[in-house]
Amino acid sequence: TDLSVLHVAPLVSWTSYMVICTVMSRPQLLAVLARMEDAARDDWDRVKQNSAGSSQWEVMDFGDVVVHVFTAEQREHYDLDGFYAAAEEVPLPFVEDWDSTSNVEQSSRQRSAVANAVWSKNLLSI
Repeated sequence: TDLSVLHVAPLVSWTSYMVICTVMSRPQLLAVLARMEDAARDDWDRVKQNSAGSSQWEVMDFGDVVVHVFTAEQREHYDLDGFYAAAEEVPLPFVEDWDSTSNVEQSSRQRSAVANAVWSKNLLSI
């Protein structure tokens, strides 16, 4: 699972944080959505504002936090990380526990995102 949290408030008016998560399959995607929905409701008294569909990319809108859960193919295709490259990535304390392969892939993705920062910042200011 590849996970990133972006502080997008300086770039968009409709949310403050964007969570982007990659899963391996549709059943895993549905399990992640269910667990996130339960945790949001039980731990923070937050209710999502939309329902899951049937695609390989699902969005959970909690107002100031929007969660995108993708299969790897969909995440690569839509490239939200690149589109929001100007956003500040929020450090996650548990990411260092992931194996070195995941960290190498994430570092490569982050370098690509930085390369696209000027493009996405200019596009968002239109």
